[in-house]
Amino acid sequence: MIEFKGTGFTYDGERFVLDGVDARIERGEFVCILGGNGSGKSTLAKHVNALLVPDEGSVTVLDRDTRDERSTYFIRSHAGMVFQNPDDQLVASLIENDVAFGPENLGVPTDQLRQRVADALADVGLQGFDKRETAALSGGQKQRVAIAGVLAMEPRILVLDEPVAGLDPVAREEFLDLIAQLHGSGHPKSWDNCCQWKISPEGPFQSSLRATALFVRRGQGTGHPGPAG
Repeated sequence: MIEFKGTGFTYDGERFVLDGVDARIERGEFVCILGGNGSGKSTLAKHVNALLVPDEGSVTVLDRDTRDERSTYFIRSHAGMVFQNPDDQLVASLIENDVAFGPENLGVPTDQLRQRVADALADVGLQGFDKRETAALSGGQKQRVAIAGVLAMEPRILVLDEPVAGLDPVAREEFLDLIAQLHGSGHPKSWDNCCQWKISPEGPFQSSLRATALFVRRGQGTGHPGPAG
C-alpha cells in the first residue's frame, strides 16, 4: 500500500535527512514514527502524499510512484495529511465551509458535499458545530476540524504529523481516543498499540521523542516497517 525503497532526500543537496529508508506499510496498519526534532519524521510523512519526492530511491503509494507527476493528483486525493499546527490547515471562518473546502475542490456535487461534511463532523465528535467559527475553537477542537476536512475527502490513507504536540493532557487523551475510533484498533494510549518505528533513537533525541502517525484505512495488516537508514 505504501512502500519506501532506498529512499533518500536532502533539502540542501548535501546532508541527507532521509538516507536509505526501506519500509512497507500494508492496508489496515497503524504505524507510529518516533524521533526527536529534526530527525526526519515530517519529511518522511510528506513523501506519503507527494508533497516531497525522493532524491534517491523511490516511494510508492497505492501502486503509484510519487515521482510521476501524472500520479500526483491521485495520490493527494487518497492520502490525506493533518499537519502539526491546525491553524496552518484551516482555511475558512465557518467550520462547515472549512470541512467542505477539500471535497468541493475535488468537484463533489452539492448534495453529496453536505452529506460528507455532516458525516465527517460526526466522525470526529463535532455534530452541530457546522455553523461555529473556527477561530473560537480550542486547540483540540481545531485538530478535529482539520481531521474532518481530510476525512470529507474520503482518503484511503491518513497521515498525522505530530498530532498531539501542543495539546494539554486532557485534549491529548481525547484526541488519541478519536484516532483509535477512526482506525478501529482500540486505544493507542501513548501509541502503545501502534507499530513503532524509531528514527534517530539514540543520542540527544532519546529523551524527547515525538510521534508522527500513519494509518491505512479499511482492512487489516500485520507487517512491520523496516528500520530507518
